[in-house]
Amino acid sequence: MKSLLNKIAMLAIMLTATCIFTACDEDDEVGNKLDGTWYGDLQMKSNGEVADYSEIIFRSTSNEGISNYKNGTGDEYDHYSRNRRVHHTFRYEISDKVIYMYYDNEGLDCSIRDYTIRKYAFSGWIDSKYTASVPFELYRSLKDYRNAVNTNSDRSDNSSNDGRAVKGADGEANEVLETEGTDEIAE
Repeated sequence: MKSLLNKIAMLAIMLTATCIFTACDEDDEVGNKLDGTWYGDLQMKSNGEVADYSEIIFRSTSNEGISNYKNGTGDEYDHYSRNRRVHHTFRYEISDKVIYMYYDNEGLDCSIRDYTIRKYAFSGWIDSKYTASVPFELYRSLKDYRNAVNTNSDRSDNSSNDGRAVKGADGEANEVLETEGTDEIAE
């Protein structure tokens, strides 16, 4: 009987330890879904020109092979006409379901809140210290983003689509002129 109680107690301890070490909190789940490349309109501007689209890559950090989805690093490429793009690096952290992004250009620092991350789409609100809340919608592929823009413009009656998502490179441009740090958030 004593042996059976010892085995049950040991099993309970092992199950508790397993639950503690494998449980994910909500911020980890968000980071796991966020990891990877997204395409869409972040309303970026460079020298007065609005970007055709933005490509943003989130990479979670890992320590000794264990992923930490609550923070990481990334790259943002804002694509403009004539195969020009602006590149920024950033680090991010997720806390209480808010994504905080810290860019190489401090003026671009922002937070993302009230968002939804689905398998192929990510949407919500971006807040920065220089602009009011801006809505965004990103997609896992450039093709999906362009299809969404074209579908939305087809649905609206007599609305003008400025072509931001459809003009310019197909995302695989051979010659790309890169500039550093000249982006600003469009107003």
